[in-house]
Amino acid sequence: MRRVAAVFYLASSLALALSSSAKAQTPEAIETREWEGFVDGVMAAQKEAHHVAGAVVVIVHDGRTTFEKGYGFADLAERKAVDPARTLFRVASNSKMFTWTAVMQLIEAGRLDLHADVNTYLKGIRIPPTFPQPITLEHLMTHTAGFEDRVFGLFSKEPDTRSLGDILRTGLPARVSAPGSTPAYSNYGAALAGLIVEQVSGIPYEKYVEDRILTPLAMDHAAVRQPVPARLAADLSKGYKWTGGRFEEEPFEYAPWTPAAGMSVSGHDMGRFMLAHLGNGAIGDARILRAESARHRWRRFQDGPA
Repeated sequence: MRRVAAVFYLASSLALALSSSAKAQTPEAIETREWEGFVDGVMAAQKEAHHVAGAVVVIVHDGRTTFEKGYGFADLAERKAVDPARTLFRVASNSKMFTWTAVMQLIEAGRLDLHADVNTYLKGIRIPPTFPQPITLEHLMTHTAGFEDRVFGLFSKEPDTRSLGDILRTGLPARVSAPGSTPAYSNYGAALAGLIVEQVSGIPYEKYVEDRILTPLAMDHAAVRQPVPARLAADLSKGYKWTGGRFEEEPFEYAPWTPAAGMSVSGHDMGRFMLAHLGNGAIGDARILRAESARHRWRRFQDGPA
C-alpha cells in the first residue's frame, strides 16, 4: 500500500519539473497531448523500475487542472483500470496537509494560537515539561517540536477502536530536543495537532475534515475515515507489493494516527485541494481559508518558523 500511496509524491515532483516549461506558454496553449507524451514516458519508466501496479498523475497550472490521467490498474485481478476521477489511493503523509488546513481554519476563527503551549488545548493528555520551552502549534506544523521519532504503531493491518486521544496518550514519545532547535519529521506531532483540532472544535477529527474541507471543495471521492465509507469502497485502489517476480495483494493498511496518514483520495480531488491552496484558499466560490491567512502561512513556511 505504501508503494501505491507514493504516486502522489511522484506527481508533486513531476509538477515541479514541468512548471518552468509551462510558464513559457499560456494555459490555453497547453494541450493534453503535449503533457501526455512526456508524462507517459516518465510513468512507463517508473512502472518498470519500481513495479508500480497503478498510479495517477495530476498537473495543475494557473488555477486549473491541465492534465490528469490514470496508469495501470486499481485492481489487477479484475483488470480494473485506474480512473483519475474516481480511484482512491491511500496517500500516507499527504494527509498532514488536511490537518494543517484544519489548524489554520481554527486560527482564523480565533480558537487557536500558533504560539500558545499545546497543553493549553489538550484534554486527557499532557506533554511533560522536559525543556523550559513549551511545544506550540508552530513547532508541530514545522516539525520542530523535538519529539523522538517513532514509527511503531503508525500503520496496522487491523482497525484500532480506541479514541484518537487514547492512542496518542499511550503512544507519547520522549522529548529529545528543545522546541524550535532541531527540525525532525514527526508523525506524532501531526497527529497531536489533529487531536487539538478535535478537542477545540468539539467535532471528531474525521467529521471536521469532511464538513470543513472535503464538502466545501466538492471532494466527493475522498475519505478520511478508515475503512472508507461503503459508497467509496468499490473505488479504492488495492495495494500491492512486488515479490518473487509478481504482484502480491496487500490488505487495507490502517493508520491509527489518522491526522498524520489516514486519507484516501482520488487524483482529481487531490487536484482540487491543491488548487484551493494555490488559489489563496479558494476555488471559485468554494473557500476553505481566507486569502490573507493563506498568503501569510505560505510566507511563514517559506521563511521558516518564527
